[in-house]
Order: sequence, then structure tokens, then C-alpha cells
Amino acid sequence: MWVLILFIIVSLPAVYLNGRITIDDFKNYILSYGLMAPITFILATAVTNVIPPLAATVFWITGVILFGPFYGAVFSYVANIVGSTTNYIIAYVWGRPAVAKLAGEGSLKEIDKYARATRFIDLILLKMFSGAASDYVSYAAGLAKVPFWVHFSAVGYGIIPMMAIGFYLIYRGSSGNLYAAASSLGIFYAINYSTTLILIPLIYRLSVKSQHQAQSPAGQAQ
Repeated sequence: MWVLILFIIVSLPAVYLNGRITIDDFKNYILSYGLMAPITFILATAVTNVIPPLAATVFWITGVILFGPFYGAVFSYVANIVGSTTNYIIAYVWGRPAVAKLAGEGSLKEIDKYARATRFIDLILLKMFSGAASDYVSYAAGLAKVPFWVHFSAVGYGIIPMMAIGFYLIYRGSSGNLYAAASSLGIFYAINYSTTLILIPLIYRLSVKSQHQAQSPAGQAQ
């Protein structure tokens, strides 16, 4: 319970400042927690997974500035796992009404596209290549009642490649001007979104599977 309370306390300012927060603002906010700065950074960054409109760009760059490229990446990796697991638990325990409130009613149709992805390998591929929709994958896994450790492991493996590319580009960008790292992320997002094309066969297979189940006697009975 105290972890949930701390998560809310730390995350509310990040949600409120979204769209207005700068790297300096977030850096000063994290530093104000002193020795708790790493934990504060992890919890605040995890919010970007739970609240879809929040972007992680400022948070990632701040992590590199405050903790260096290695620990900045490690803390952001942990934050991604915390945020994805939070999405999964919310969907698993409280179901569609809670997901609709957090992600929006319009997002449910997008989330339902991934609800048939219950295999470990499918979840890894979706977390690896789904770009901004990666958060929806965790919501879908929770709604589909995918076993906790299957989802958790898929997130742990699936987010590594794109995060490694992202932080490498941030590091390269910060070797000159720290704030030039933001422009390096443009390359990252181009790679991230273009690789979603890899998922076309998987999304098609899941769509066909969904149609077959809906047309089956068991599906019609439901």
C-alpha cells in the first residue's frame, strides 16, 4: 500500500506538468528528493507508460543527465517494467472500466487488437515493435488474463532492443550538447515507428484468429 501511495505522490506533479515541463524542471524536481532521487525518477517515469498522452522523452534525457548513460538507461528500463506491470495489474484486476478511464474509451478498440496475443513470443514481438502502442499491449494482456510471469518476462526481454537504441542515440547526442539529445531521439522515433511494419503478419494472424473464434459455436454462444 505504501508503494502505491508513494507512486501517486511522485507521479501527480509529472502528470500535471505534462506539456509544460522542461528538462531543467524535471531535473530539479528529481533532485529535490535527495537520496530518494533514483526511486523518484523510476516512479515518475513509469507514469509515462500508465497515462498514454505522457511522453518519456524528457524523462529519458533527464535520466542520462542526472545518472549518466548507464544508470539512466537502467532506471528507465526498470520504470518501463513498473509502468507496464501496473497497466497489466489494472486491467487484470479491475477490467475494462478501469482501462477505459485511464487510456480512454476510444483506446479500447486498439487494445482489443492485442487481446488475442497470449503466447510468450507474440508478447515479446509486440512489446519490441509496437512503438507507442506498447502500453496497450500490457492492458490487453491483463484483460486476456495472461499469466503474470509470462507478461512480466515478455516485457523484460521485449523492451531491451528499442531502449538500447534510444539511449545509445541520447548518449551520442549528449556527447556534444546535452540538450541536443532531443534531436537524436527523432532518429529513434523514426526507427521505432518504422519497425511496426514487422508486426503486420502477427496482427493479421491475431485478427483472423479473433474472427474464427467469433464465428465458432462457442464464440456465438458468448
